[in-house]
Amino acid sequence: MNLSDFEIYKTIYEIKSLNKAAVILGYSQSNITTRLKALETEFNTLLFTRNHNGVNATENGVKLYTFINQTLNQMNKLKTNFSNATPTLLISELLFNFLVIEEKVFSINDILITSKKTSEIPEELNNHFYDFIITFNKLINNAYTLKSIKKLNVCFLQSNVIRKNESLPIFINNDLMCPLRNLTLELYKGSTNIIEVDSLQNILKLVENGQGISLLPQYLVRTYSFERKDSVSYDIEYFKYQYKS
Repeated sequence: MNLSDFEIYKTIYEIKSLNKAAVILGYSQSNITTRLKALETEFNTLLFTRNHNGVNATENGVKLYTFINQTLNQMNKLKTNFSNATPTLLISELLFNFLVIEEKVFSINDILITSKKTSEIPEELNNHFYDFIITFNKLINNAYTLKSIKKLNVCFLQSNVIRKNESLPIFINNDLMCPLRNLTLELYKGSTNIIEVDSLQNILKLVENGQGISLLPQYLVRTYSFERKDSVSYDIEYFKYQYKS
């Protein structure tokens, strides 16, 4: 059981419907059903009975709801007590470089920052709470409120000091949820000249060494030996969330 399971169970109990709970939480019904079955297996008991109107909690299901409510309330009280503590931020690694290092929107002296690949953020939120989340993908976790949507300007970059080769490969991140990767694959659909690289830092090194090109934030021309491959640029949305206190 993890914190997201608490929210799932609480919603099912209060709505009395797996389908409606899935819609409210932004999950598929199959995912909701799987999580509920996992809870029933973990506690070795039937938590809900099904009827034509939805579901009703069993006696043990009511007990679990009471426990979950008490636990969530205690956690919220604890967070309130910690309100004067250093706030926490979970951020996609590419946005960390942009907002923390380049733009200095956040200071590491004022906020505890955790940087993850975009695909790792949902799992991270299953295990930890953060005061703020900044990510390229919309969250389906109803513990957080969307505060703003902004855009990161990106373009294809190449080395500005090493002789160019028109047949240079195109580097993409191996993070399957990276929006720059997905846009590159869309733009170069069917290309056999695309190479996956295991990290952003390695992509930056390869491009700077003239070994390929990559779709990257335009601001990097100020800090690396890069230049634009052409005049075309794209805007990638990113989302800022705040924990519901």
